[in-house]
Amino acid sequence: MADKTKSIRNAQARAHKRGLDRDGRTGRVQPDDSAPGGVRTDLVVRPVDIDLDGSPIVEVLPQAFLHEVMGHQPGAELGFWGAGDARVDLLLTRDTDDLLRLRGEVTWPVAHSCVRCLEPVTYTLEMPIDLRLFPGRADLLAGESVDLDPHNLKAHTVDDDDDEYAANLTEDEDFVLYPETGVDVVSVLREQAFLELPAHPTCEDPASDSPSPCVSDTMDHARKEAERWVDPRWDALRALSDRLKN
Repeated sequence: MADKTKSIRNAQARAHKRGLDRDGRTGRVQPDDSAPGGVRTDLVVRPVDIDLDGSPIVEVLPQAFLHEVMGHQPGAELGFWGAGDARVDLLLTRDTDDLLRLRGEVTWPVAHSCVRCLEPVTYTLEMPIDLRLFPGRADLLAGESVDLDPHNLKAHTVDDDDDEYAANLTEDEDFVLYPETGVDVVSVLREQAFLELPAHPTCEDPASDSPSPCVSDTMDHARKEAERWVDPRWDALRALSDRLKN
């Protein structure tokens, strides 16, 4: 087992060294002011384009691009948006001709308004990625609701031989279906991020970068304290003020 792990790591190192430019990236993300998010990406990978030792994907996704990926609408009070540049360090390999594996580390910084007070709440997701990727049937990829059991892939994948491969998966392994056009790495990472993020972010969420008391709670507490500590010597004047207002 140790020899197999060492062999995998050596293959990853060779692939990374061969595939990186002088900036330490794979060149799949290039500046382009005319493109959404200000970059042009080459992050849809076909199985036939994956090298023997695997294809590295080492990139920085700028914050503006992360806005687009998370579906942020300018001026919207709710919804996640990019809170910084995302960093991707992945290796895509082929277990068979079309059964793939995506492994590595991703840093994915996003923010969302607190659902109670609308103050920004930031999350820096440090996501270890280890996914099995299977070619999926077009009707399922179009959005039909199915029970994706990794040990019964015959109902979900293109090739019946995938069932035999799936039988060797453990219960803890995650898998993703990909279309004929190839693996959309950004979409896969976006899906993984949403699985990690809370449905209703709040200021005091311990998973956020800086948990703190919600402003709405603080204001309510301050009001209650003010009512509690009113000096009784001012009662007559306050009563007179209330009568004049009425």
